[in-house]
Amino acid sequence: YREQSSSQAKREDWAQGVTLLWESGYTEGTVGFGLDLMGMVGLKLDDGARGEGGGGLMPRDKNGSSRDHYGKSAATAKVKYANS
Repeated sequence: YREQSSSQAKREDWAQGVTLLWESGYTEGTVGFGLDLMGMVGLKLDDGARGEGGGGLMPRDKNGSSRDHYGKSAATAKVKYANS
């Protein structure tokens, strides 16, 4: 940030994310059922020195600072008919 009115010279973050995906097949029969599961985790490794963090890699908490970690999960039910 080159503006003199800026209170911060730069922003610097370091984070690592992991995504796990599990996909099932379908049950046997004319109508087959299946399930897919997904999990995501993000970990803040470093948020810079002297208040340089906040570059946008991590979600913010209620106070406006970047969170140390976060996670999400999702499930998808799936159905197939015959060979379609």
